Amino acid sequence: MTKRREETEAQFRELIKEYNSTIAHLCRAYYPLDDYLYKDLYGIVLFRLWRKIHLYRYDDNLSAWVYRVTVNTCRSHYRHHVHRAKIVLFSSLPESYQVSQEEGSEDEENRRKMYRMIDLLDPGEREILSFHLDGMTNVKIAECLGITQTNVSTRINRIKNKLIKMHQDGKDEPGNELFE
Repeated sequence: MTKRREETEAQFRELIKEYNSTIAHLCRAYYPLDDYLYKDLYGIVLFRLWRKIHLYRYDDNLSAWVYRVTVNTCRSHYRHHVHRAKIVLFSSLPESYQVSQEEGSEDEENRRKMYRMIDLLDPGEREILSFHLDGMTNVKIAECLGITQTNVSTRINRIKNKLIKMHQDGKDEPGNELFE
């Protein structure tokens, strides 16, 4: 093996070690209930990262580059498989994917209401909200999605206002016809 290839493999292993959970989380966001498509997508993302690692410019932010490659791969894969994709609701995510709370607690109920409202957002809004809830800064979200930071801030504000309006209109209640 050449020294360059060994360096690339070591760099790739470090990248995966550091960003594995982020990559897995983003892939799972596209296919939360379909393990086959999730694993397929995860493998494709790793393959694309491996193939493109030589294109990474060291003056760029590594995390933004990983997010960008992952998100673009996820979007492409999802568009390709959209005819087979089922509508997946945040409120129906497996327990291993959700934050665990005591059953019946007020926090648990509020979380369920929030997921029901997030289900009603369009995919682009859910994507931005997912990044925001993961703790990404608006700058990083903008880098990943290829939009301006101002645009990200505006969209997050609109999403928050939309969720507040949904809550006020009672769309977070399980009896609402949208959840039947």
